[in-house]
Amino acid sequence: MEPGVDFEKLAQDLAAARMMLKERVQALEAEVAAVKKKQLPAIRAWAERAADRQQALREAVEDHPECFVKPRSMTLHGIRFGYQKLKGEMIWE
Repeated sequence: MEPGVDFEKLAQDLAAARMMLKERVQALEAEVAAVKKKQLPAIRAWAERAADRQQALREAVEDHPECFVKPRSMTLHGIRFGYQKLKGEMIWE
């Protein structure tokens, strides 16, 4: 070992820093888990509402195809809906 270098002290300092880091990460994870536990029921409820409204819009489009002749789709309030032209394909026989 090189004289004047205290490897034990350096290793001890690193171990202490790692321990503090571990404690802070665990505290963060506990806080995140608490926030998730609090917010997830509302998020799930709104996801279900959004799915219901998406289904209602899909059914309205399917019930009124005459509204989507030209243009075949619309964008309202950031929502694009209607019909989409499928990609063509070539078939060889």
